[in-house]
Amino acid sequence: MDWDQQAVIFNIFHDGVITDLIKRSGILEMKIEIRYLAEMLDESYRCFYCKLINCDKFLLENWSDEQNYIHDLKTIIDYDLEIMDAKNSEEGVLVNCLSVEFIGGTLQIGTEDIKIFDQSKKEIFLDELTQLADRYWKDSV
Repeated sequence: MDWDQQAVIFNIFHDGVITDLIKRSGILEMKIEIRYLAEMLDESYRCFYCKLINCDKFLLENWSDEQNYIHDLKTIIDYDLEIMDAKNSEEGVLVNCLSVEFIGGTLQIGTEDIKIFDQSKKEIFLDELTQLADRYWKDSV
């Protein structure tokens, strides 16, 4: 999956909060709580999961201290990062986030692929997620 497509995923998850990160042998699993979108699949759902395949870069640049790069996953989770927007860069994807702990920061992500799953861990493809988001925004207007 190219970096443009990866940025699209994070842009769809705008307003979602990263609530868990687990790294296992090259795969970083991310839990994103985004109730309004998850409920469109099942009223009881609150989140999605993303598996970042062959993830070799995942760090947070704190906007308050641009020399402060945070690599520790537990610390990043504790910041309750709310996804604002994303774009591709020369080295991967940059995801701008807000935090209640500080003004916010940019996640720098370098990964080969992203697999998306609903709360029941059923895989969802990017075109399905895009259609779901389009339907939400069309219905909410």
